[in-house]
Amino acid sequence: MGHNSHSDEEEEFPPGESTTDVVLGQTPYLHGKGAELFKKAGWSGTGGLGKDQKGIVEPIIPQGNQGSAGFGYTKAPATIPGSHNAKHKVPPARLESVSVRNKDRKPIKWIVCPETFDPNLTFENDLVVGKEDYDYDLFCSNEKVQHLFSNKDKLDSVDKKTFLDSRRRANPYEIIGKSIFINRAAVKLANLDYLCERLVPPRETEKFFFCDVCAGPGGFTEYVLWKRHGVHSRGWGMTLKGNDDWKFYRFNELSNVRGRFEAIYGPDGQGNVYKEENLKEFQRVVLSGTDGKGVQLFTADGGFCVDGNENYQEVEVKRLVLDQFLCALCVLGKGGNFVCKIFDCFTPFTIGLLYILYRCFEKFAIVKPVTSRPANSERYVVCKNFLQQNPPIIDYLFRVNAEFDKKPKDEDVIRVVDLKTIQKDTQFIQYMRESNLRIIDAQIAALDDLVLYIEDLMLAPFADQKTVQEYALRLWGIPPQPTYRPQYNRRGGYNRGQHRQHNGGYNGDYNRGYNGDHNRNSQHYRSNAPQPRERETGKRERPYDNSAEHPRKRYSDGNQNDSRNKDKYM
Repeated sequence: MGHNSHSDEEEEFPPGESTTDVVLGQTPYLHGKGAELFKKAGWSGTGGLGKDQKGIVEPIIPQGNQGSAGFGYTKAPATIPGSHNAKHKVPPARLESVSVRNKDRKPIKWIVCPETFDPNLTFENDLVVGKEDYDYDLFCSNEKVQHLFSNKDKLDSVDKKTFLDSRRRANPYEIIGKSIFINRAAVKLANLDYLCERLVPPRETEKFFFCDVCAGPGGFTEYVLWKRHGVHSRGWGMTLKGNDDWKFYRFNELSNVRGRFEAIYGPDGQGNVYKEENLKEFQRVVLSGTDGKGVQLFTADGGFCVDGNENYQEVEVKRLVLDQFLCALCVLGKGGNFVCKIFDCFTPFTIGLLYILYRCFEKFAIVKPVTSRPANSERYVVCKNFLQQNPPIIDYLFRVNAEFDKKPKDEDVIRVVDLKTIQKDTQFIQYMRESNLRIIDAQIAALDDLVLYIEDLMLAPFADQKTVQEYALRLWGIPPQPTYRPQYNRRGGYNRGQHRQHNGGYNGDYNRGYNGDHNRNSQHYRSNAPQPRERETGKRERPYDNSAEHPRKRYSDGNQNDSRNKDKYM
């Protein structure tokens, strides 16, 4: 902004005739044409400018900017971009830690509640409103939490452009991307679907009902409908209206929502899950649409920007997490599965909500998939086999939600289950503590990597990101990202003929390509996508198994023409 005018000034004012000369440490003065102009305006030649001669004579010193961060942006001395260019090296042990996670080699650790299900279970007297006194040693380690917060603080002054570029190089899983879907959320669900084994049932299941809440623009729904293409599936969803509302017109062609999905916004017309009337309307519509049986899968992916307050993200989103859990308990049917994004699990409030879920399902797990960036606090709670509806628990959680609107501004809802009750279940406490420690260790290591890549802008990715991407997508049964996007229209349709390969290439080419003889130069990969439509030749391609156990989804132990180390990232 101020730099482009320098050459013009040199042409207009020869040396010695510049408008301003400033001698640091001395009284500044003006001369030349600038001085003449000021004298015509009444300046005496001494003193300051203006009627009272109190105005400054010194020029305003321009301040440079850093990327997109703005003028005058200062950096914390701990992390200075480019300060160690060509000097850093990533420890070899970090490469060994890269793993896409093969479910057979590294299965999810589930826990099962030893208590028998109590349909009258309630925590009516456990609700506590007050001021939070953080004790991170309860469910994690205060030392490690403070280390994590300190590492996050180092990044506060890094400009966005440098941060994004460094994150792209530092994260081994960064280019896994969004495949053929609207966003990365769809691939996250595919990752979880693989790890947790059939959260979305195979195509052999005739009828399937699901809900997707706080999930705009709709990546989770897009993946579910894509995987269930061609068989009876129906879903309901609720998300806030606005920029992140449902964008069905951008869905993959095979994720057709017409007659298969209904967006509900509740009486307020905004889709706000904080509103009790919206949650109850959602419950009424879903139970009516399933003949009172409830849905087989409930997913939720809610979150919002907490820039500048990342260390307290858990507290910022606590009500959102509560209402997503509450909504699930309202509409899930017996045997149903639940997936919801959460963040740090350090406070009694979050642990209490998770304990309630633990008591309502047969199996409970906290999962941090590789598609969730390793440096952030995001993780997913996954519960399988919903035991049955529990009206007292639902009523209690509605009361907790209402308390957020009643509490004093300087207080918060800090507990929903008495700590003594939780601490009696040593299995649950130990599981949550181990989960927190495992995730926080991975976060600290990832943040250390990120600092290295910020300080050394020439440092190359320490893992073969392309190999990681190809292996991961094949393992999860989804196609690679297309080289171009389809032409959409806002009615939810497509300009056909211009994107035949966007649906995963199901025009014959994609499916024939991977036959177990994949090599580095191959352009085709096997997928467990839905059965393709008939081709123009009238021939129909051989249907294939959509299950997670399909033998050609994974690298086999047989002879394959693949010079890479296939086990490196398992």
